[in-house]
Amino acid sequence: MTTKEQILHTATQEFSKLGYNAVSMNDLVKKLKLNKATIYYYFKDKKTLYEEVLKDALGKVSLDFDLSKDEGDGKILLKSYIDNLCFNIEKNPYLIALGLRELANYGANINENILPLISKQINYVDIIFSKLDLNSEFENINTYAFSSLIHGTIHNFYVIHMSKLALGTEELKQNDKKTLDYISNFLFQIIINAVCKEK
Repeated sequence: MTTKEQILHTATQEFSKLGYNAVSMNDLVKKLKLNKATIYYYFKDKKTLYEEVLKDALGKVSLDFDLSKDEGDGKILLKSYIDNLCFNIEKNPYLIALGLRELANYGANINENILPLISKQINYVDIIFSKLDLNSEFENINTYAFSSLIHGTIHNFYVIHMSKLALGTEELKQNDKKTLDYISNFLFQIIINAVCKEK
């Protein structure tokens, strides 16, 4: 791992655990055991570092998803999209806390440079739903609503089962692979049964 990657990795963990306002550059210097000048060599300030953390996180979600996998079948694309979201959470569990913290803060620390990456996610859902044979009441589907449904369900379900609280089911409790496989299959079936015409 390069020094820049190490800074980004540690900053991502700290921002996801504590939130933007609670993390200082001095805290990161102590955690990384680097001098402050090294961090400022790569990132001019905390705001720039946080922007890079968000770009990296959103980029990971988009990285492995390919809309050309099966251009003719929206169901395959939907399952692939949901699987990809779950796969990236399994590899990068801090993505959940980072996203939820920013949502709870009404996106206060998201700037214009991040919006194209968020729009890319919405665009994926829009293209996928355009390829599904939808029931008439969902023909003018609100892409933001369905994108929120997909992401929100995955995040909420995952947090419940991965928490140490007495919530969730014993079979899935604190087992990220089982939890994410379950939610991927569950969410896919719920959406398909709710919005698609029966064949």
